[in-house]
Amino acid sequence: MAMLKKIGFERLEKALSAKTISHANTADLLEFDLGNGVVIRGLKVCWDDKHERGKQTIIPVPRTREQYASVDADAIPDNIDDAEQVRRWTLGLKPGHELIMET
Repeated sequence: MAMLKKIGFERLEKALSAKTISHANTADLLEFDLGNGVVIRGLKVCWDDKHERGKQTIIPVPRTREQYASVDADAIPDNIDDAEQVRRWTLGLKPGHELIMET
């Protein structure tokens, strides 16, 4: 995490090849192998706003169900390998809740 804070996911994505775990309409769940058994995940989210098209960011996300332990158990995605479910989790939506509109 210290390395990610220093260089950021965007630079990490350029420096290392990422394995795409899952693809959703506006998000990709990526996995980076840093070597020595260290594997991290990030949710790459893309969107357009009224000022700019093609904005994107990468949000660090847990890799295993155990890493979600500090989170409300009801909020953990049903499938942590599904980009759409992980995206909904980053928005604070619990499984089963519907998203009407994102702004």
